[in-house]
Amino acid sequence: VQEAELAMKRRIGASEHELLAVQNNLARTYAKTGRFEDAVRTSRDVYSGRLRVNGEEHESTLRAANNHASFLIDLRRYKETKPVLRKIIPAARRVLGESHHL
Repeated sequence: VQEAELAMKRRIGASEHELLAVQNNLARTYAKTGRFEDAVRTSRDVYSGRLRVNGEEHESTLRAANNHASFLIDLRRYKETKPVLRKIIPAARRVLGESHHL
């Protein structure tokens, strides 16, 4: 269903923000249904899109990076996870503060 929603949004010319939100939901659905490789691929696209649209120190970008890292951890791809976390943790501390739950 979410794949169809994404295709429809693309056809009607939805904003990049809307497309990224749908892609994020699709990545989560992939993970919940055990399609972790698809979740990683889609979450990487969302993270890249958020970087392009919002910049590195935007809360949506930080959340997208966190989601991507979580899916990598689910697949035990720790070597790929480390650089993502090393990049976002300092930014998250600056932007969100030390006590934020992200």
